[in-house]
Amino acid sequence: MNGTLSRGILLGLALLFLNGCVMWDTTSTPRSAVEQLLLSGATDRALSGKRLVAGDQKVYLDTQYLEAYDDKYVVSKVREILGKNGRLVDDRDDADVVVELRSGALAIDRSEFLFGLPAIPLPIPVLDGTAIKTPEIPIFKIVRRRGRAKLALFATSAHTRQQLGSTGTLYGENFFRNWTILGVPFTTSDIWADIENAQDLHEAEMRLDPQESRIARN
Repeated sequence: MNGTLSRGILLGLALLFLNGCVMWDTTSTPRSAVEQLLLSGATDRALSGKRLVAGDQKVYLDTQYLEAYDDKYVVSKVREILGKNGRLVDDRDDADVVVELRSGALAIDRSEFLFGLPAIPLPIPVLDGTAIKTPEIPIFKIVRRRGRAKLALFATSAHTRQQLGSTGTLYGENFFRNWTILGVPFTTSDIWADIENAQDLHEAEMRLDPQESRIARN
């Protein structure tokens, strides 16, 4: 009986030891898909449902004060919104309205909690003090990542420089969590639901005007 119990304990420890080798943040590209989806998803949420300019006005988007990761995605998203409610122009001198875009934050916060044995550096004297790390042995572990976007836009008359309106602060966030419970890894996130909802919305929009849809696909 004692032998069976001992073998069970050793097997459990071995499984935990092996799962300590699971690598979450691995990618074959300079940046992971999760990082990019968190940043673009937070941007989408910050700008969701916004109608920035009404009427048949020529609009120039000023991005000189925008400094952020993935700023091209932010600019393209705002251009998409502006294009639905005005006519975009590439030259400021041709515009009726100038819309200025700025970012207060576009980044990912990360936190981690571990209940178990952390990786421990072990110096090896024969290798001139070089240390190796034992694998982490998690009984319970969670790695939280939250993408946050804080954006703002305001419009001025291109002719009089008078301010016409402002969106105020636009804020969006989403999350991605890596869990390990008793050696079993899994993830939870809200980014996949956002992607599916966006796909459903665009499919519905394409069906609203079949003629334009055919032209776009040809």
